[in-house]
Amino acid sequence: MAKLDDNQKRRGLKFAAELTALAGRAPDLFSEQALHQLAQKLNVHYGYSREYKKAAIIKFTSSEDMAGSASVNEIREKFRWHKDEIYGMVRELCIEGRLEEFIIPPKPQGGRPLKRYRPCSR
Repeated sequence: MAKLDDNQKRRGLKFAAELTALAGRAPDLFSEQALHQLAQKLNVHYGYSREYKKAAIIKFTSSEDMAGSASVNEIREKFRWHKDEIYGMVRELCIEGRLEEFIIPPKPQGGRPLKRYRPCSR
């Protein structure tokens, strides 16, 4: 089987979500179960493993577009994954020594410090 690119995976996962929503409107239990089974198969086929997601985060944070670092919100905007999942993976990557956190202090006018993450140079 050919390797799927990110756009193919996104389209496949979106379609699986549409099937799940359709299953909720099924006229009978048989149809509902059949649609849920198909959606589950598609989620497995098109799904992203945790390691794949972590590798994508590292690649994204090291890209020239991001100037070598990214915030959790920028990662979320790019991939549309759940924020809690991103925080967990970023934490794991920091513990594994593959990402490092650095903080940009707030401006003199006030505000919060900004946490950014970049690939470790080790």
